[in-house]
Amino acid sequence: AYLIVNPNQPLMYFNSFKDSYFAVWNMDSYEITNQVEITPRTDRMVFSERTQEVWIASPLDGSVLRYDADTLKNTGAIKSNFGDRTLNIDYQRNLLLTGNFINGRLTIIDVTTQKKVASYYLGPWIRTIALDIPNGIAYVSTVRGLFKINYSQGLNTAN
Repeated sequence: AYLIVNPNQPLMYFNSFKDSYFAVWNMDSYEITNQVEITPRTDRMVFSERTQEVWIASPLDGSVLRYDADTLKNTGAIKSNFGDRTLNIDYQRNLLLTGNFINGRLTIIDVTTQKKVASYYLGPWIRTIALDIPNGIAYVSTVRGLFKINYSQGLNTAN
């Protein structure tokens, strides 16, 4: 299962690549408080503080699924790429960064326009995307190394 914690409430969200569910665990009452069926083969998640949503990578759909953090109601999707499974959000620039395990690319998506604004080939099996948001730097791990990408340099976004 993949896990993320709500930064504003004692809630932990989890999904499974193997099973088609998305659930929320209340860390105070130690119980699942909500669960919904979702598309199978979902992957990593990120919490969007700006929209109060949980975003879930759906590599086979080539999209990032969006769910309301309180109700788990599906609120739409952001088109990404087939194979995108690793996510992070730059809240300052309103950018979604995705890592693709098939083509080895880091893609930058302007969330406002949902347009791809940059892409970088890093190599196979992108694992994690960590951000230094003030400086516009992504640290991306793959099976072959750690990469430092200045993703904000030269971007022309809607923000």
